[in-house]
Amino acid sequence: MNIPKFSEAIPIIGACLGGFICGVIARNGFVDWTGETLVAGFLGLVGGAFAYSSAKMQINHQIQVSSDNKKTLAKRFMQELKAQTQMITFTTRAVINEDFQVNKGRVEFILGVFNSHNFPEIPAEIDDSIANAAIRLRQRVNLFITSVSRDHTGGLFTMSNVSFNENQQKIIKNLDSQARELIKAIEEQLNS
Repeated sequence: MNIPKFSEAIPIIGACLGGFICGVIARNGFVDWTGETLVAGFLGLVGGAFAYSSAKMQINHQIQVSSDNKKTLAKRFMQELKAQTQMITFTTRAVINEDFQVNKGRVEFILGVFNSHNFPEIPAEIDDSIANAAIRLRQRVNLFITSVSRDHTGGLFTMSNVSFNENQQKIIKNLDSQARELIKAIEEQLNS
């Protein structure tokens, strides 16, 4: 017979047996013994067992609530990251569809979108593959911002259409593919 957590009950069983044996031995020394001591000891042990079991139930409940809170935080993070990543995808798709032709106003808009892009803090409960993909995407966004900002402040972009340089085009394509992969991974995680 396999009794779960039987090892936790051994001290209680030992205390019961010890109390009973002490009561039997003590009984021989008392002539007018009526059993109140033994009953009081038994009721004390039963009360202790109830207190022990209720404390275990409370701890298990707190663990469950904590786990639920972590899942909720992770889900909220995933949804926020997905929204931020979709904004990147919309922007990169627009640039790619226009053959990387931009003017000063468009560059300022793109920089505004990427600069306002605040990646949420990554909770510890998030899958490593998604966390790493989010970090790589954040690095790519920062690389793009640095590259384009340098050219923008240098006066390269004017009111007429100019093309992003080859390195910037690679970064945009890479950003686009990484963002799409991240969105797909997030959707899989949210649907599981």
